[in-house]
Amino acid sequence: MISYLEGLSYSVESWRFPDRNTGVGQMISSYLANKSELDDHAIHLLFSANRWEKRFVSMSHALCYVLLLQRSLMENKLRSGTTLIVDRYSFSGVAFSSAKGLDIEWCKAPEMGLLSPDHNHVLNLAD
Repeated sequence: MISYLEGLSYSVESWRFPDRNTGVGQMISSYLANKSELDDHAIHLLFSANRWEKRFVSMSHALCYVLLLQRSLMENKLRSGTTLIVDRYSFSGVAFSSAKGLDIEWCKAPEMGLLSPDHNHVLNLAD
């Protein structure tokens, strides 16, 4: 999909969650490598927090008070004309956690306020 869009001269970036380059992402990475144990609720919230880390533009400490006035990193990319192809965004986290038995409405709650995707594609990789 990325190659196709680039071939049409679109500016395209591929993003993937979890983003293991952040503090929260490193906690998730430890969990996924079976180096730490977490309750299903806690890991769901960490995955959501990892998505929220991309929500705001990084700023210096002196400017933290205006953090909420800044547009998100995602929004800045989209407004500049970049198409984002995002692997495992919000819906996949809700589906995965609710399939583990967590209440679906509870799973959706921490995702409120994240940018909604324009399109969702579900790939069936079954034999």
